[in-house]
Amino acid sequence: MAAALAAGCGNVVKSERAVDAALADALVCTAPTNACGGACADLMSSNDHCGDCDTKCAVGAPCMAGHCVDNVTTCTQLHMVNDQQPSGTYTLIDGSQLYCDMTTLVGHASLVMAQWDAPPAGYTIVSAVDLQDASKQAAFIALYNSKGGLTVPTTFISGNCCFKNDATTTSMLDLQADYIYPSAAGVAQCDPPGGYAVGTIYQFELTQDTTPVFVTNMASNFFATNPATASPMTPQQCSVDTNPAVFWKVTQ
Repeated sequence: MAAALAAGCGNVVKSERAVDAALADALVCTAPTNACGGACADLMSSNDHCGDCDTKCAVGAPCMAGHCVDNVTTCTQLHMVNDQQPSGTYTLIDGSQLYCDMTTLVGHASLVMAQWDAPPAGYTIVSAVDLQDASKQAAFIALYNSKGGLTVPTTFISGNCCFKNDATTTSMLDLQADYIYPSAAGVAQCDPPGGYAVGTIYQFELTQDTTPVFVTNMASNFFATNPATASPMTPQQCSVDTNPAVFWKVTQ
């Protein structure tokens, strides 16, 4: 544990000590904060006063458990720094986001849309089984909402726009017992000319009762009201032809 914390304490800079004796004498801070330069600061989490009043963490190296941490890339490492960290979304030093389930120490990141049978390296397809699990639902909702939808790592042309459920040719991903299609900015994007483009954010288009619903933000109970299931492909509606699928990175 000591070695892990020592490794994470690089990239710190010293802040200037603000001296105001009269104000400091009058200042009363309550736990868990301490008086620092005329203000109360939590030395366990303040980026400007990390561990003590004079240590300021460098940009991108957050203060965790009183240490400036610049080498965290997994939920296990976050847990090693502070085993009281709650489940949720964490921003890493490179700006990427990682959703951590601190019960299982499994992390999910980088929600993307790609061709179902050509997954990006290091990515795993998101299936209906994943979206029936409460912790994975929370991860999916957090990652989807952080970008307002799905990014595309590589442009691809789709011959059918129903989202695939898994890496077989037999099932499609359904929400509320209906197929899902891609959309962008509130407009249907079913097999767009030129393909699905890098730099565009794509959302889910739900088609219940034939009225399109464009999902730009998911409520915390989204999958309770829109349960995920898998259905067999039907050539009349959703055949397999370079369909899109959702992928994410899974870490531990």
